[in-house]
Amino acid sequence: MPERQRGRDPNKGGKKRDERREQEPTAYHKAVKYPSADASEQPYDTVRDTVLQTECNLSVIRLLLGVQQEAHVAVWGDTPADSLRRRIDEILVRGEAVELPAEIWEYLKHRRMEMSQLGEWVERPRVRRRRGLN
Repeated sequence: MPERQRGRDPNKGGKKRDERREQEPTAYHKAVKYPSADASEQPYDTVRDTVLQTECNLSVIRLLLGVQQEAHVAVWGDTPADSLRRRIDEILVRGEAVELPAEIWEYLKHRRMEMSQLGEWVERPRVRRRRGLN
């Protein structure tokens, strides 16, 4: 008969790894608001490319929020190295630093977990809608 392993069985009692990770606070998050979608495009592209070319565990998104569809760039994930954090700050310096509501950060964190199941790098193509169309 094989000898029983000592210690707690990680598969019994308690939450699955993904469930625990989902409840952990995001170590790093930053959001910046821009006056228009056009003004946010270049900083978003630059941060996205910087994150892609750097060994880190960060997500980047450009989103429109509120009735006035204010353009935001958000970066979140594991705390980046100081040099990368400074680079991100330099890229986003022309925007206005804002704090997104907790429910948006929670949604983004959940979405990040879903996308991480698809691969190391997932990018959704841009979808532009014409005004007046659903």
